[in-house]
Amino acid sequence: MSNDLLHRMMRFCEQKALVHRGEKIGLAVSGGLDSVVLLDLFIKMRHDWQLHLLVLHFNHKLRPEAAGEADFVAQLCAGARIRFVSDEKDVASFAVKNKVSIEMAARECRYAFFDHAVARHHLDGIATAHTANDQAETVLAHIMRGTGLSGLGGIAVRRGHIIRPLLFAERAELQAWAANNDLRWCEDASNLDEKFSRNRIRHTLLPLMQQQFNPQIVKALNRLGDSAVDSELIVQQAALDAYRECVRAVDGKIVLDIDRFLTYLKSLQRLILWHVFEEVGKSPRKLSFHTLTNLLQFLQKRAGGASLQLDQDVTVVISGKRALFQCSGGQENHWIQIESRPGRYDLWHDLFLEIKATTRPLRLKSLEKESEYIDADLLAEPLVARSFQNADYFHPVNGAGRRKLSDYFIDQKIAFHDRRHIPILESDGAIVWVVGLRLDDRFRVTQNTKRVYKLTIAKRERKNDF
Repeated sequence: MSNDLLHRMMRFCEQKALVHRGEKIGLAVSGGLDSVVLLDLFIKMRHDWQLHLLVLHFNHKLRPEAAGEADFVAQLCAGARIRFVSDEKDVASFAVKNKVSIEMAARECRYAFFDHAVARHHLDGIATAHTANDQAETVLAHIMRGTGLSGLGGIAVRRGHIIRPLLFAERAELQAWAANNDLRWCEDASNLDEKFSRNRIRHTLLPLMQQQFNPQIVKALNRLGDSAVDSELIVQQAALDAYRECVRAVDGKIVLDIDRFLTYLKSLQRLILWHVFEEVGKSPRKLSFHTLTNLLQFLQKRAGGASLQLDQDVTVVISGKRALFQCSGGQENHWIQIESRPGRYDLWHDLFLEIKATTRPLRLKSLEKESEYIDADLLAEPLVARSFQNADYFHPVNGAGRRKLSDYFIDQKIAFHDRRHIPILESDGAIVWVVGLRLDDRFRVTQNTKRVYKLTIAKRERKNDF
């Protein structure tokens, strides 16, 4: 029974495909109870799972004792022989400069640190110590703000490279584990400060609901979140199918077929417009309810030649039965000719492509998105690195034959505005690699390959990298 929490976490990781054997995992460790338990659990499973661990600690510089917490976590890592990486930022100044709350500023700075760590240390994932209690608190916070279906889903088990392997466990279980394993941790006094809404939910509202309404409220709210996630997946797939039916990209614009769009339910119409906003490089969260309502009314009127400014960059113009969404930033086109032999070739936006001759790899698929192995003898001279074009097709490796690249970008949720920044490596008119995303099956290494090149995309080093 003493290892029950460990065994349950390992099962949870397997069931949700959060961690795989042999991976390099970053652990977000603040020094508090939850993250110290997370570290201890991963230490106990690392040998059997052959994991390579790296501890990540971020100092928000909001409290005098934060420096001591960084030293405490560093000592834990030294004792366990785990590499420790830390960084710090004046979050309060960042919040003032960017006109956001302290909580939002802390989150943005912390996750920027995580993003950089993934790229710099080639991590397969970063584990945070969110629990079922955190999930319940998040769902309650979203309900009180007035959320839709997506907000009821709360904290995702996985989002990008962030994984939450303790989301199944309640905080009391972590407290029991810490007591049974003689763990030490740091107490953050700010977690008791009820000027923060999260703390009022944690220390006042949730205990009240447990005492007077439902002793199992944490489990009930987590079940609600799980149900919402399942329903949201169905709705999102329907919205994506509808989006593909009534939206296409033409000459740098997103074109909406208004007649077809108006045949869908209002809920799907809103989600279609969210996708459109993403396509022009904007966060849908900045599409306010008021703006969305005005846009729907504008489309329903179908007044030829009329225009609507959604924000300072995005304009919608009615042309016949179509609505044209255009971003004033325009689109860049890149085209660079490079040699199809080993070397380092500068591209755009501080990117460079490195081609190296190498032996046949043990793994045909690189563990890093930034690298791929190809059959060198299949390349023509010269190669071209260029921007995405609307008519592009490729044959994704492990895919199902020929596929339109624009459809692939939609599935990967890559905004239309960002697509022309992604290098497309081409050989004699055929796409070799959608750089950093997917290799073309026609150039993969096979049993018959005689010469292998390793392709790597990277950014030129800048100062002040941590």
